Amino acid sequence: MNDRVPLLSVIYNVFAVPFNFFMGFVVGLLAPVAAIAAVVAGVRLLTGKVPFLSLGQGEGEEERHLALELVDPDRVGDLFAVERKKVEVELGGLQAEIRSIIEESRAKAQEAEGVTTEA
Repeated sequence: MNDRVPLLSVIYNVFAVPFNFFMGFVVGLLAPVAAIAAVVAGVRLLTGKVPFLSLGQGEGEEERHLALELVDPDRVGDLFAVERKKVEVELGGLQAEIRSIIEESRAKAQEAEGVTTEA
């Protein structure tokens, strides 16, 4: 009977490590989201408006910046659609650059392969 206690202790310790790691991971993901949700809810409770981040670029300015605005909850869907399109345009340009880099590296690899096979 006494032999079971150390065995159970070892089994508990073996399973405690991954469980604690997993719980820490979940809490680490959920805590920032919960904090942001609490701030948004508090701002809405106090002002009746919702904070909204948007990409801003002043007239004549080359730098972009994030702007935090308080908007009516009814406008959030429309503003989100506009910002989503802006981000999609930016990502489209980034994807095109990545494709061109990949194509260049493939061409260089094929040239190098051709040189080594001819030699």
